[in-house]
Amino acid sequence: METTEGTLFTSGQKINPMTEWRLLLQLFMGLVLFVTGEGASCPIEFSPSKVVVKYGDPVSVNCTSTVSNLDGLGWEASQGGIGLTNVTSLTWTVESLMQWNINPFCFFSDLDGRQCQKRPELVIYSFPESISISSSSTSEMTEGNPYDLVCNILNVAPINKLIMTWYKEETVIKVEDFHLHMDGNAPKNVSIGPDIECSTIELHEGETLEDTCRVTGNPTPHVEWLKEGRLINLTVPLRRNDTGMFLVKAEGRTLQEKTIQVDVLYGPEWICPQTFTILENSNNNLACSLGFPKPEEIWFKDNEQVELPQVLTRRNAGHYQVIVSSALSVSKTIPLDINVLYPPSKIFELEDAEVDVGGNLRLKCSSVSNPKPNYYWHYYQAGNLIEETEDGVSCLIILNATELNTGFYTCQAWTEQGRNRVSSSMEDFSGARLVLFILTLLSLSNGTKSSAELECPVEISPKEVVLQYQSSWQAVQCKPKTSEENVGEIYWMTGKGTKIVNTNWFADTHRDWDPQPVCHGVFTGIGNCSKALPYTLYKTPESVSIQVMDNSRLPVEGTEVQLRCDIISVAPAQNLAVWWTFYQGNKTIEPLGNATCDFSPNSSNRSPVNVSCTMNITLERFHNGIEVRCEAELNLGPEGPQPPNMTSSALNILVLYEPKINTTKLPETVLVFRDSPEELVCEADGNPRPTIHWEYTSKTAILKSEGKLVVDDAGFYKCNATNEFKTVIQEVKVILIEDYLPLIAGFVALTVVIISIVFLFIYSIYYKNTRMRRYSFKNPKFSSQNGNVANNGWDTQLPCISSFKETVLQTTMWFFIFILIPLSGNPVSACEIKFSPPVVVVKFGGSLSATCSLSSCTNVVGMGWETTYSAGGMQSNVSSIQLNITEVKDWHPQPQCYVTFSDDQDQQLRKLPIIVYKTPTHVLFNQIHWGPMVEGQPYDLQCDVFNVIPTAYLSVRWHKGNEILSEEYNFSSYSNVTWATRLTPHRDDDGSEIWCDAIVRLLPTGLEPQPPAVQSERRKLTVKYPPTFAEPENETLEVTSDTNKTLNCKAAGNPSPSYVWRFAHSSQEKMLNQIGNGSVLDQEVLLSGIYSCTASNDLGQTTKYITVTEAKGDRTTFAAILGGFLCLGVALFIAGFVFAQPNGKFSFPKGHCVSGEGCSLVLKPSRVVVGFGESVSVVCEATRPVRVLGWESALSAPQTHEDRSVQWKVDSLIDWIEEPICYGVFFTAPRQCEEKLNLVLYKTPDSVSIRPVNNTGPMVEGKEYQLLCEVQNIAPVQFLTLRWYRGQTEVYKHSFSDLTSSSPVQVSSTLVITPTKAENDAEYKCVAELELGPEGPQPPPAVASEPLTASVYCSPTFFNPETEVLEVTHGEEITLNCTAAGNPAPVYSWQSSHLIQEKMKEEAVIISSSLLPGTYTCTVSNMLEKKSKQFIVKAKIKAV
Repeated sequence: METTEGTLFTSGQKINPMTEWRLLLQLFMGLVLFVTGEGASCPIEFSPSKVVVKYGDPVSVNCTSTVSNLDGLGWEASQGGIGLTNVTSLTWTVESLMQWNINPFCFFSDLDGRQCQKRPELVIYSFPESISISSSSTSEMTEGNPYDLVCNILNVAPINKLIMTWYKEETVIKVEDFHLHMDGNAPKNVSIGPDIECSTIELHEGETLEDTCRVTGNPTPHVEWLKEGRLINLTVPLRRNDTGMFLVKAEGRTLQEKTIQVDVLYGPEWICPQTFTILENSNNNLACSLGFPKPEEIWFKDNEQVELPQVLTRRNAGHYQVIVSSALSVSKTIPLDINVLYPPSKIFELEDAEVDVGGNLRLKCSSVSNPKPNYYWHYYQAGNLIEETEDGVSCLIILNATELNTGFYTCQAWTEQGRNRVSSSMEDFSGARLVLFILTLLSLSNGTKSSAELECPVEISPKEVVLQYQSSWQAVQCKPKTSEENVGEIYWMTGKGTKIVNTNWFADTHRDWDPQPVCHGVFTGIGNCSKALPYTLYKTPESVSIQVMDNSRLPVEGTEVQLRCDIISVAPAQNLAVWWTFYQGNKTIEPLGNATCDFSPNSSNRSPVNVSCTMNITLERFHNGIEVRCEAELNLGPEGPQPPNMTSSALNILVLYEPKINTTKLPETVLVFRDSPEELVCEADGNPRPTIHWEYTSKTAILKSEGKLVVDDAGFYKCNATNEFKTVIQEVKVILIEDYLPLIAGFVALTVVIISIVFLFIYSIYYKNTRMRRYSFKNPKFSSQNGNVANNGWDTQLPCISSFKETVLQTTMWFFIFILIPLSGNPVSACEIKFSPPVVVVKFGGSLSATCSLSSCTNVVGMGWETTYSAGGMQSNVSSIQLNITEVKDWHPQPQCYVTFSDDQDQQLRKLPIIVYKTPTHVLFNQIHWGPMVEGQPYDLQCDVFNVIPTAYLSVRWHKGNEILSEEYNFSSYSNVTWATRLTPHRDDDGSEIWCDAIVRLLPTGLEPQPPAVQSERRKLTVKYPPTFAEPENETLEVTSDTNKTLNCKAAGNPSPSYVWRFAHSSQEKMLNQIGNGSVLDQEVLLSGIYSCTASNDLGQTTKYITVTEAKGDRTTFAAILGGFLCLGVALFIAGFVFAQPNGKFSFPKGHCVSGEGCSLVLKPSRVVVGFGESVSVVCEATRPVRVLGWESALSAPQTHEDRSVQWKVDSLIDWIEEPICYGVFFTAPRQCEEKLNLVLYKTPDSVSIRPVNNTGPMVEGKEYQLLCEVQNIAPVQFLTLRWYRGQTEVYKHSFSDLTSSSPVQVSSTLVITPTKAENDAEYKCVAELELGPEGPQPPPAVASEPLTASVYCSPTFFNPETEVLEVTHGEEITLNCTAAGNPAPVYSWQSSHLIQEKMKEEAVIISSSLLPGTYTCTVSNMLEKKSKQFIVKAKIKAV
């Protein structure tokens, strides 16, 4: 083993023998993490991030990657390596690390083929095998002589972490760090080398490096100097370019290297000319002074010190003085002129102009540049223009303007530096400036002041082209409407950018659907102008069909179906109109819904497309049998051709619906005469046609065919109408009554006799009075007007004998119909099959038994059962037969009982009504976000019932405590049922339990006992609500010295409210420290005034105002009597003063207190608007002499004056019920009047907030949502206007003028919105504004809520949804664009029978030259919807 020595030099001092020295060596091994930076950009993480392991010990490092498209991870190592594995976390493990130079790294690969690797920081260490010390002397040391001490450390690693310390006794004499001396991980032996004692050297130019750096060592080291790998001769003088880094090598016992900075000093020197020319905005590259150290430059301009900027502009041009100095020499002053060249600036005084016909116009063009600019004008040469240039300004003068002067005028300013570069960009330094302006002619020849529109002077013939697909070609000509000298060029441009240098354009009707032909003309002074040709190439549809979408769903009443009308291959779809026609029999009815089409009228695609129009219909039973057709019409304008419309075949709508019993024919109550049987008719409408079944207990009832039942007994009769969807029950109560018909008939006969006698008596009088007119029935004359017999000019109506006979005959006929026929009896009923029980109810998997029997049947050969379980065959000569099924495994067994007859009667069949049921396996209370609820807000609760059949008999109930919240029956879904209800909690519901249960109610079918109900889990309600005071919100208390001085502010709320008191006097604020935030204020002394208490929690706050007044003390009896006499004396004095007349008499006029217009009082101001807590002052003035003038107010004692004005003033108004009144007592009538002050006390809201109702996430386009705006503590509410804004647009305004509260209240407003995709990220806010009138603050005080940003989700929408057909040749690049817009951003996937590269399968656009012919389907989806689009790629066949 090789040993490296560490040497310690000592002096020859007198010391004890070396064996008596105690020399200690402390080995400090610091193992520090060294970050190399490898894999900084590689998304790999290690755990642990640094590993320190002893040689031979086990080691383990975990590698993890979070890349989403990760393909796999692996470890590369000479010991314990692992290949690529499809995991996100992989551990490298070695049981015994035995390699010093192992360098493992973790690598990963993603699905895009990208790879990277990263190495963990691994430190392997080993402690020394032995440490020893030796000396160059084998005997005792002599004082003053140097000796070498060597410390030998064997096999230590890593050496660059080693620190060695020399001790003499307990004193440290030397510390040596080996981190720069040796590299490598393997164990090494330590050795001490030479020491280089310099680091930086400064020399003047011409000096040498000899003796500039001391190098020590023992033995004396060999020293070499190198620069950039070249050996340096230390005796050669240095030059300025020798400045840099030198490498010093010293080789003794060890080799030491050190990098030394050598600086060569020189200068300063000046190298720039006296005049410096530069382009404006160029970088300042003035490096005029040289030297080391770098000379200092001080710049002066106009005797002022300046700092030259990095980028020079025209403002930096001029004469400069530069003082250059350094530490090596005296300063120098250098003159310097800077000349900045800049292009023409923005042209001034040149704008679009207007001029009257015949008028003159001067156009100015002015610019600034260095050197001065030249000008050039470009315009239409009309012969009446003059150019003038003077003092750097160019003018163009138009004399006697005509229509020819209308057009474009261009002024160009340029300099010599830019003659050869003309650019219209004013930012590019080209030495030129171009300005284009438009001259508009104002006055036309008729003198009207109307601006003439500049029209391109070309004419297209024909003006519009409408052609049918694959019709003959048509040429369109474009020619100029002006002279040839002004025409530069006439050509056509298509939408694809193809330029056709010809005046004629030919329409291709076979393949170019939207050429977008535009005629262009280039004219002098006008430039390039164009006129588009309206061109339409149309194609009638290949077919029109109509169908029902999603045929897998049954068309049950109440469900929504979608009708789709498909128009195949029509163009342009923008001109397509689709008409829907509905027929009910031969009658046309109104459409059942609104139709929408999937093609946008604003689409730019004009090629043939397939258009689908849909109509959503909610099925109702009267829709059954309606025929629907759709018709496609191409509307090509009034002047275009009108191709015939194409109509689809008829679609018949089928609606399945539950039975509905005709209650008109079968009422709930039927009266039956005793001994007169009544026929009950049970008719039900349903699809499929329902079966009728009667349930009754009467033994005399007779069941007839077609749902008829003849009854003659009182009781209850149930009619069951059943089809596949539901069983409907109508219960009829039959009441038996006595037949009073004979008695009634006798009474009627007696009444007829009496009426007849009265009639005969009246008629005899009539005949006697009219007999003198000598009526004769022989040869009577009839009136020409009415056919009555006329005699002697009289026209009198007589009864017609023939009509009397007819009446008798009709009476007799109806007598036989209503009396005799009913007495003839009922017909004999036919053969009937009966079941016992009538309806069988069996649990799935259970057994059933039923009997089939015959009633009133003759000529029966035999009967039997037909069933899928077993066929017992027909049994002869029996009247009943029994069915037994041990285990029902079919939900619809439908066994049939049949009867065979011996005569020509047809065999009769009847299905046994069976209901197979299954109780729910479990019931789930589905509430994802369950937690505390807020009072008054609705919450949706969902109950999921699993595996229950049939749902038609299912009942789902919601319970809250002992109360049933809601119950739902007759579900139409199969097996699994979901039913949601809405709960609006109240504070009384706090702590109540809520749950739902499901029960199959089979009682109507006769099953007892009922199956038990299946319950969900029970949950406890926690209801939060704002504080509400238990006692009245505002109180007035009178306190005396002996009463309890307690103010109660107790409020109920959840969470429990906190309280804040405000006192009537500031001196009482110290009471806050005593009561804290308590709800009760109990003090020995309460001053008069208004106290306010605010109770608040997370949901709101409310304030209570308590007015404390001091009660007047009790008076003694004496004081009461004395007061009475005094009042009487004062009353007599006032009466004498007021009512005494000059003659000594008293006059008592009848007077009264007047207010309003008759009152002589004026309030200034008459209306006052004041904020809560602010001061207020109002003056009351009398317009005539007054005895007494004063104010009455709740806040202060009455104020009276004898002056003609009195002031009411409050420093801080906080009383919401304050109504001050000014009153006056006058000398003359009216002697008393009063004026009430119109006082408005207002308070702005504490807060205005906005939030969505029952929605916490993004909104979905097309759905309806509610936004709630809440305003806390505002008064008076009748002046409040709540404005809703979307962005800066007001969308709704809510006024509260119908409310009358004057104290602060909490109000809210709801805005119903149906967001669209355009409203994504729209901000909603509400603003509470108090409109207090002109006396109030202006502008009105307003408080706005924080904006609510609406995130609107919308389903994907293709930019081009139609199927695209593309023809390509082999190897041609093709683009399949499936781009769609949606929120969230849609995800794309491609499917095809041909192989598609993996990286393309999730792209929106596929661009490839290797796609094979076939169909490629692109599916785009987000969380709302999935849509597909097809691309048909066809191989283009080359012509031979």
